[in-house]
Amino acid sequence: MNFILFAFSLCFFCLLMFINLKVDGLSLNTDRWSALEVLIKSILEGKYPYAILDHLGNTTSNLPGLFYVGLPFYLLGDVGFLQPFTFLFLSIFIILSKIKNDEKVFIFLLFTLAPSYFWEVIGKSDLMSNCILVLLFISIWQQKFKNNIFKQSYLIAFFSAFLVLTRGIVAIPLTIFMFSEFIKVKPYKKLLFILCFLMSLIFISLPVFIDLPSLTFIKEHNPFNHQTEICSKDFNLNFSITSIRFFV
Repeated sequence: MNFILFAFSLCFFCLLMFINLKVDGLSLNTDRWSALEVLIKSILEGKYPYAILDHLGNTTSNLPGLFYVGLPFYLLGDVGFLQPFTFLFLSIFIILSKIKNDEKVFIFLLFTLAPSYFWEVIGKSDLMSNCILVLLFISIWQQKFKNNIFKQSYLIAFFSAFLVLTRGIVAIPLTIFMFSEFIKVKPYKKLLFILCFLMSLIFISLPVFIDLPSLTFIKEHNPFNHQTEICSKDFNLNFSITSIRFFV
């Protein structure tokens, strides 16, 4: 069964790669791929990334951690390759796991039959890949350390900081994963985790600050401010549409 699943995964991986190669990113009205590309390209060129426009004229709101996640695929020629390769990593993990074969098949069916997943692939998005990588980390770490997940506090602090700097929302599953064990560990391990976490946040974010503008400029152009603006625009647009429909 594992051989069949691996063959299927490889074929599906090739299909996802084909889709990415056939889709012209510049023709898309979503800029998730170009926002990531702007982040990576700007940092490699030593520029502050949060003031540079993508192909739709928007500024990137991606956090620094995504620079490292997307860099290998940018160097391969297309940041959209992130989705196919993440699927391949997930497939290998599922195939090698100890879960039942029927459950493995069900997981693969969920992916291959989900329209939202194909939208992510066609749109060259990093959102679902980001979530998959977080779930893979939690699963692998749990299997490796079981009931002692803080055995290597400095490592879990580093990886947690890295993942939080890919997308802020991943702090929720990470907190759920670690909270009960964190309460139980000795005070010195808590302190070690917190210090390593904060130091890792700074270290991982360093490439963004190579070309550091003025403090006033950073207050206006930063990923959190851009995300807030996008949410505000979406809310205003949805509110306007709803109001028009109500009165019509």
